[in-house]
Amino acid sequence: MAIVKRLNVFKDGENITPSCVAKINGALQVGQRAKRHAHNVPEEGAKTFKRRMGEEDTYQVGGDNLSATDLSSLVLKKMKALAENEVGTIKKTVVTIPANFAHEARDATMHAASMAGLDVEFIINVEWQHFPGHFLRSFRPLRFIICR
Repeated sequence: MAIVKRLNVFKDGENITPSCVAKINGALQVGQRAKRHAHNVPEEGAKTFKRRMGEEDTYQVGGDNLSATDLSSLVLKKMKALAENEVGTIKKTVVTIPANFAHEARDATMHAASMAGLDVEFIINVEWQHFPGHFLRSFRPLRFIICR
């Protein structure tokens, strides 16, 4: 049985990391800064790619062509780094996906997690309106959860 610990992995008082990627000063950035940059310079950012998981479309991000899977892997990689900074090495993870994800989107999410260096123990379909309370009560023994 693992010890449950409330993690504070977010920086600068934020309580969420937006699934946004932008090229800022030549480097791909993820999160709030990327969201602001993508809003101001749309051709250098992507922020609606999760809906396109499993599709062949690519996004032009500051001159780079990236798939939704590539972009999602960058978001997951950042979340992994934030969590590991708080608790140390993460060996296994649980990834949640919207319940309406098609098989291709589910496979693309698993691939993105693998690209991010995550070993996914479970992938769970979640109805977002039920997520916060029910899901956390149901899986208390888990130490950390990365949410999609």
